[in-house]
Amino acid sequence: MNKKQTLFIYLFIGVLFISMTYFREAWFTQNATGLWLYRFLAMGSLIWMAGVLGKSIGKNGMWVGILLLFCVEMGFAMLFGLVKSGHKLPENLTSFLGYIYLFHCRDYIVYDESRGQYDKDLFYTLKSGEFQYDNMEFSTQYKVNSAGFRDDESSLDFPQIIFLGDSYTMGWGVEQDESFAAILENKLNKKSLNAGIASYGTAREYLAFEKIKQDSCQLVVLQFCPNDKTENNSFVKSNFELNISPEEKFKKEIIWNKLYQVYFPIKYVHSAIHFFVQKLMFISNFTGQNKSMTPDGISEEAISDFFMIVEKIKSSFNGRIIIFNLGMNVTKPEINEQFKTWLKVNPLEGVYVFPSTDYLSKEDYLTLDTHLKVSGNQKLADGLKEFILRHKLID
Repeated sequence: MNKKQTLFIYLFIGVLFISMTYFREAWFTQNATGLWLYRFLAMGSLIWMAGVLGKSIGKNGMWVGILLLFCVEMGFAMLFGLVKSGHKLPENLTSFLGYIYLFHCRDYIVYDESRGQYDKDLFYTLKSGEFQYDNMEFSTQYKVNSAGFRDDESSLDFPQIIFLGDSYTMGWGVEQDESFAAILENKLNKKSLNAGIASYGTAREYLAFEKIKQDSCQLVVLQFCPNDKTENNSFVKSNFELNISPEEKFKKEIIWNKLYQVYFPIKYVHSAIHFFVQKLMFISNFTGQNKSMTPDGISEEAISDFFMIVEKIKSSFNGRIIIFNLGMNVTKPEINEQFKTWLKVNPLEGVYVFPSTDYLSKEDYLTLDTHLKVSGNQKLADGLKEFILRHKLID
């Protein structure tokens, strides 16, 4: 074989091994050894290919290629550092960095074994106790009560307001007293319980609500997110029964979370190449925006499923309910308008639509993450207070 053929074979070997980390990730999620092997192959394959491509240029090109590879990695690290320090980057570049962060770097709190735990009725809750939760744009403290909610223990005893929702209600990305639920509790001086848990759909929010002491509750604040629709639809179609996966599935999710959350050398380059591979294969059209929602909102079936679960909440709760939508990266008015339209045709006494989009802008969201900053939580709390007092929804 001549030199070109040899280099081609060496390059092919590198492509073969790195392809395993892109298309056969499940091979590496069986145990801790598999995770280490994944990182070694991802890093080793890229260094190998950089060396081979560099060697094709000249005698000392191998080291030049490897050096350039690490320089590109350092460039990504610098860009992430700029975002963390508040610098604005071009929108396309920010979306690209958002892809790397969301799909290859973000630690998902409920699938972190030190923070989340399996639950036979809800699939998971937070572990009770105190812990720190960090991601690229934030470092926050959690105090979790015995029910697995991010609130104190006393809030479980006959709260006057109960907040139901997902990570937005839980306060992902902000301190405990900076969530809109905590801020509103202080503003109204009413005992409240924040029962929001990351990635719960309305179905699990309802099931969690059923376990809470409701005797003193006068108001439920129910936050919807477009990605609730799959869980809600399955729940409604199964006659309001939730098919909870076994604990083995939860343990598998913990391993998947570890696969992505831990940094290793050349990780950013590896993730960036994955993005372009998906683009070439027409797999990903990631833009950093909310893909669960069309320009016209969500389907009529999704709206119907949501209100059928709201009716289930009303069947055991005689107080008032505020509903509103929060989207990922941006909150648009379409879904709240769909809520209003539905209620005009199918009136539900005591259900009110809060116009969340009147209070939020894109600037109230974290740059890479899909969640609200402190400013967004503050604006929501201010808006909810005014809405509650104007409509006299609580004594």
